[in-house]
Amino acid sequence: MKRFIADIVLLIVLATLPWYLSFLLALFFLFYFDNYFEIVFFGLFFDILYSGDRLYNISYHYTFFIIFLVVWAISFNLKKVLKFY
Repeated sequence: MKRFIADIVLLIVLATLPWYLSFLLALFFLFYFDNYFEIVFFGLFFDILYSGDRLYNISYHYTFFIIFLVVWAISFNLKKVLKFY
C-alpha cells in the first residue's frame, strides 16, 4: 500500500512541480523501496512531459528514461555498499 501511495504522490509531483524536484523525489523512492522498478516507467512519463520536439536545436529523446534505467541498475550494487540502507 505504501508503494502505491508513493506512486500516486510521484505522479502528482511530476504533474505539478518542476522536473528537478520530481527527479529528486524519484531518486528518494528508489532508495526507500526495495527494487523500485516503477522509476523506469516514470522516466517515460518524464520524457513525455518535459521533452519537446527540439531543445536548443538538439533533439533529446528518452533522456530521463535512459537516466532512470541506468540509475535503477546501479542502485542494486549501491544499496549493497551503503551501510545505512
